[in-house]
Amino acid sequence: MHRSLQQNIAFLLHLTANTAVHNPHGLPMFILPPGEALVQYLQERDVIISSFAYPQPHSPVINRAVVSALHLQEDMATLHRFLQEFGVTKA
Repeated sequence: MHRSLQQNIAFLLHLTANTAVHNPHGLPMFILPPGEALVQYLQERDVIISSFAYPQPHSPVINRAVVSALHLQEDMATLHRFLQEFGVTKA
């Protein structure tokens, strides 16, 4: 499972290189640009991301995509395509 998780992180890192998507420290969490519009856009496409104020309840909302070992490369490619369509990443 650890190997699958590391492969998934590497794959999404590759897809989102040189974009507004940020992956601090190689963790299985990718920070997406802020904004409720992105959250709604992804929800309408059955993609649920983490979106909440952090680190305090009054802090700005941070949007995150969390990767697991159970995700397929197809899942991450789909997320990347939706981010492209929304204008977060380049084609």
